[in-house]
Amino acid sequence: MDIISQRTTVLDDLYTRYSCRLLAAVTERLVAVGPTAIVLDEDVTQDVWTYLAEHGLPWARTSLEALLEIADRMVGRVRRDQARQQEFPAGLTRTIPTSPTDRTSNGRAAIVLPARVSDAVTALAALPLAG
Repeated sequence: MDIISQRTTVLDDLYTRYSCRLLAAVTERLVAVGPTAIVLDEDVTQDVWTYLAEHGLPWARTSLEALLEIADRMVGRVRRDQARQQEFPAGLTRTIPTSPTDRTSNGRAAIVLPARVSDAVTALAALPLAG
């Protein structure tokens, strides 16, 4: 018996039956991750099919549940990557008094200055300590 052709037949059959449902399920799961993750729906779905081609079905199952388990793992990777890529501001915001002629709601204007170590240390030193 040719195992490779059998695996290809199973993969073709699964793709024919479940490709649209898998894409929809992956998209729903990525919506929960965040708005920037939604654009990865086709990539994650392709990763599921690639994993399936390389490793076969887990527990020799041939159903949508097995595909969704693999998809959950792939979405988990996206979730971890999104958590690692948090953005940090490049500058510090300071408020300075404005002239009486151009007042804002609180009489102060915010300007963004380039971040420097001394500014960061000053900002941290100004924070009240919990005690």
